[in-house]
Amino acid sequence: MKSTILIEKNLIKDIKKVKDYSRQTYDEILRKLLDVYILFKGVQFDTANIHTLQKSKMTEIWDSKEDEVWDEL
Repeated sequence: MKSTILIEKNLIKDIKKVKDYSRQTYDEILRKLLDVYILFKGVQFDTANIHTLQKSKMTEIWDSKEDEVWDEL
């Protein structure tokens, strides 16, 4: 079943900016955005949380064995 909804033109421009590929439908884009919203609903993104997440990821990246080759150069 399909429906028609009214969307302001400036919102349509913003939606087009997040397309993964040129022929991606609004339905696909809205479903993806809704999935992300549901996933992060209620999550507090304060600076301390972001720094903690970044620190653990950067440590993982910096401590990789692949990068040890560069230390020897």
